Amino acid sequence: VPVNYVGYQSAHSGNGYAGEISLITTSDYREYIQAPLDSVLVSQHHYCVSFYVSLSNLLALGSNNMGMYFSTTHTHIPANNLFGLIPQINDTNVISDTTNWTLVSGVYVASGGERFIIIGNFYPDAVTDTTASTSPYWGQSYYYIDDVSIVDCTTVGTQELNPSPEITLYPNPCVGQLTVNSESRTSGTLQQLTVKEIKIYNLLGECVYLSAINNQYTINISQLPSGLYFAEVITDKGVVRRKFVKE
Repeated sequence: VPVNYVGYQSAHSGNGYAGEISLITTSDYREYIQAPLDSVLVSQHHYCVSFYVSLSNLLALGSNNMGMYFSTTHTHIPANNLFGLIPQINDTNVISDTTNWTLVSGVYVASGGERFIIIGNFYPDAVTDTTASTSPYWGQSYYYIDDVSIVDCTTVGTQELNPSPEITLYPNPCVGQLTVNSESRTSGTLQQLTVKEIKIYNLLGECVYLSAINNQYTINISQLPSGLYFAEVITDKGVVRRKFVKE
């Protein structure tokens, strides 16, 4: 790091990262990263999952289906693929950026007893989308993996409660200005709600933003680090929680 066999990329944070072949189009070949969790997952708890990937410079065929699978036991990888497993977290977007790190994230509701994670592409070439590559080694995808995080965020409202009032956040993902749209439909009539307070929590459950507002629903989040967050919006009709991504 940053210069290695398949390219040149600085770590997303720290001094190193992992890497794997996600796809070789001529053979359905795969590599995976498997690791034990720090603690066993608890049934029905919500876990905020995130990790960052960057496509290497030499094996630079962009592909989708970068995912994560949770398992109760260590998994043997037969014939270089795990096509029989369905990842609980899966990004269907083609990731082709060789310069920046791309966030893969989601929320996983545990069955209970999960102790291992596996990161990789769990789908065969026939159902994996790709983009053209200028790499001299065509037909291969190699991704760097960094900053893998699985956090129990049940207590910070990962469930998006109260579908009515109809609170929406946009744009999502967001870079700078996050707008909270607060509307409620009663008997077919659309009404604006009064937003009293907005709190934003990170994946650790820490409140990183708090504001008592007077119907000004656009807030500046440009100073927040990239990642998955949860907005708790307190209105005159109740409390609503929504997740969003800061790029």
